[in-house]
Amino acid sequence: MTRRASFHDYTMPGIYMFTLQKHPAAPVLSHVLGNPGVRYGENAPRVVLSAIGCIFDEELQKTASMRCKDLIIRKYVIMPDHIHILLELKRMLSRPVTSLVAIIESVTTRRCRDSRLIPQEAGVFKGGGIHDRIVFDRQQLEILERYITDNPRRLLIKRKYPDLFRRNLSVKINDDMVDCVGNMFLLRKPMLAVHVRRKWNAAEKASYKARCIGAMRQGMVLVSPFIHPVENEIRKQALAEGGSVIRIVDYGFAERFKPSGQGMDTCAEGRLLLVAKAGTATRREDMSYDKASRLNGLAERLAALTPDATVALMGEGDRGR
Repeated sequence: MTRRASFHDYTMPGIYMFTLQKHPAAPVLSHVLGNPGVRYGENAPRVVLSAIGCIFDEELQKTASMRCKDLIIRKYVIMPDHIHILLELKRMLSRPVTSLVAIIESVTTRRCRDSRLIPQEAGVFKGGGIHDRIVFDRQQLEILERYITDNPRRLLIKRKYPDLFRRNLSVKINDDMVDCVGNMFLLRKPMLAVHVRRKWNAAEKASYKARCIGAMRQGMVLVSPFIHPVENEIRKQALAEGGSVIRIVDYGFAERFKPSGQGMDTCAEGRLLLVAKAGTATRREDMSYDKASRLNGLAERLAALTPDATVALMGEGDRGR
């Protein structure tokens, strides 16, 4: 969960999101309370800071106050086992902005030791560096702001429906070995592979879209990488109407993976299954014709499954049951 952009100068002005991981042995940084089904009011998801979380919060606010000419803390959330900070650097620094975050970590740890919240030899944060993301445009900024705001609700949803967010790794489906996140039982329902051909004209695409939506309304699960714009339209309409989809993706599922955006709610409702070829790298790469062909091929093989098809979870715990 650590990452640096080798091409970027971290002393330069810009907007960054930092994610800090709590050390596994350290006490929690906060408690998340509330009802994930409530958006506003006293029952809405909220964070209640622990003593350690309060110390970090104080140090973050102190740094922002002391360096107000240099930076702005745009948004942050202190979760039980990690912290997200969206920070805007207003002018060039003499040292990387990551060093300021490291100082906040260090001072928090020292104060927690002095207060006997952790043993003298222990740490609050996980070693190995800080995970960061550089924000390049307004759309990305808005997405990250929503993500940070929604973090408490997302955690409560995951706690409420743990089976629907478990990573099932090395799942053998006939001759395919895949990794999955979501409702595995969608594989037992009638499925339709969605694949729009580039050579089709507008009328053919519209007719195909209508057939797919009609099949969804009859209870079929739509399965596809949903790469073509019309495929994406089909996916969005199907989900908006309460349908289910199996999405073939070209990225793997890291240890802390959760579906993004509306996918979180759709997954909690049992209407989404994400499938990737087993062992696929977690970092996303550009789409290519060959990759798209492989993804569509897997979608077609899944859609052709019969009721007696073999679906076996090969591992234990996070790797299956």
